[in-house]
Amino acid sequence: MLSVNLRHIEYAIAVAEHGSVSLAAAAIHISQPALSVAIAALEDHLDHLLFIRRKGSPLVLTSYGQEFMTKAVQLVAQFEALGKTDYSAEHRRPVVIGCYEDLGPLLIGPILSEVEERYPDSSLSIQTGNFDFLSREMLAGRIDLSVTYNLGVDPSLVSREITKIYPHILLYPDHPLAACEKIRIKDLSDEPLVLVDQGRSLWHMVGLFREHQISPNIAHRAATYEIMRSMVANGLGIGLSYTRSKSTTSHDGKPLLDRKIVDGYSAEPMVTVSNPANPLSPFAKEIEKLIANIAS
Repeated sequence: MLSVNLRHIEYAIAVAEHGSVSLAAAAIHISQPALSVAIAALEDHLDHLLFIRRKGSPLVLTSYGQEFMTKAVQLVAQFEALGKTDYSAEHRRPVVIGCYEDLGPLLIGPILSEVEERYPDSSLSIQTGNFDFLSREMLAGRIDLSVTYNLGVDPSLVSREITKIYPHILLYPDHPLAACEKIRIKDLSDEPLVLVDQGRSLWHMVGLFREHQISPNIAHRAATYEIMRSMVANGLGIGLSYTRSKSTTSHDGKPLLDRKIVDGYSAEPMVTVSNPANPLSPFAKEIEKLIANIAS
């Protein structure tokens, strides 16, 4: 038995509008015999006639056909509405942003503030985590868009560069190297280092030393970037990071100095990442542009 689909319903509506199979067939670009067969099959499936057929007269709807056509027109209109973007509704559709945890203190506040000002009726939440967490959650469809470094991004995800970040050195003011405005990698060969212990990020930093055939002296591994800054400020070693805070003090109020590396470094792209299998909504795309403006 025929399964009714939207095409059959559209055919019936066309015939009702034109009062003729031949006129309807011409209007919707289908052969008259094919349209007649489709209408007959639909009526057979419904077990009711939709049209009163009188030779030489226009087709008119039966009482059943009138009721059916009212519902059919509504159904087609609802289906067509599904394909149209309602931007006011899009801004109310929840969007989940992922943020690499070291970048959270730099970006989350500005992002949420901008979104609340521009889109007060929107629903935006942010989750933070390491590289593996962000990739896993995006592949599962639980995060729509992430902002992170271009490290450990699953190859099935799409990355778009928004800016480049350069590594820098953090010092406590009394350190002998504090008098230097620029520092070379080899100047750090014997210095105790405090690095953020986040897998890919840690080994990326170690790679800067290995490129110069130097074995880094890792004295401490910090769980987060802010803990690393505090440890450096308290004289436990030198910090090395791509993430750069705009604050000149640690959380516990101690001063920190920032110095450039003059050799052996490469820029690390900061990227937004999305899952092509989970396309971004128009609102999420607007958020992506906003993030790029904030980060650049």
